[in-house]
Amino acid sequence: MGELQMLIEKDQWAPIFSPKNPTFDYMQCLAKHAGNAMSTKLRKSILRAGYDKLANSYVAKALTSIKESKYLIQTSQSMDIIVGGEKANALPESVKLLTNHRIAIESNVQEVFDHFVARVLEVAKRHGLGVKAGNSTLIKSSGSGEFVIRDAGKSLEVAPRTPVDDNVWKNLAGVTRHIYEDLVFPDMKDPVIVAPAIMTGNTDTRHYWNLTKNIYRYTPFYSTSYTAEYKIHSVDEKMSMDNHLRVVAFFYEYLQVVDSKAADNE
Repeated sequence: MGELQMLIEKDQWAPIFSPKNPTFDYMQCLAKHAGNAMSTKLRKSILRAGYDKLANSYVAKALTSIKESKYLIQTSQSMDIIVGGEKANALPESVKLLTNHRIAIESNVQEVFDHFVARVLEVAKRHGLGVKAGNSTLIKSSGSGEFVIRDAGKSLEVAPRTPVDDNVWKNLAGVTRHIYEDLVFPDMKDPVIVAPAIMTGNTDTRHYWNLTKNIYRYTPFYSTSYTAEYKIHSVDEKMSMDNHLRVVAFFYEYLQVVDSKAADNE
């Protein structure tokens, strides 16, 4: 099992920077509007990434070199639980390893499962062990033992991508710009640029997939460092009163905009 763990750690998933991922649109938008805040080479590479393999590779390498953006374009893998043995001076009868994944938007559950099975087969053949994957026996069990691979729960496929070129998106972006350009920061010289993005954490959007294709996890507040300033997911998670009021103002206006014939929400 230790050998399998080492193989998993060394066999990282390759990054994929493609137009299927909202991160691609976000970076394109950033390249067009970042100005001198972005190096010339990175900006040109981002803008060429859709058709130039070298440029695409350069951007992917840049994104994966930063821990906050690495798994926006790459399937993650984390060995969360390792259990084995009951007491000292006695070999464990069984050892369990639970590996968790956040699947890249270009991939799927089956691809991840098949790749995991391939790793197990490599180790099993080297040590003469059996392998069972799901309901299939890939290598018959031997007297030395076997690997049993199964889903630890109910695997969740990648969420369908929300459109960013329809009226629903335009309404979301338009209200955001109105609130922040005209009300919150009326003296701001540059316009607010609304760009699509993706998050690594799993959400409950699966409960809405049959209801609508337009699903956003969106809290339009202002922050220069939301993880440090607002302690996201910590015991003291908070938001400033100014930002709370900005969010209220946004939803007050947004609900009126989308609840109208002019919204064209089809």
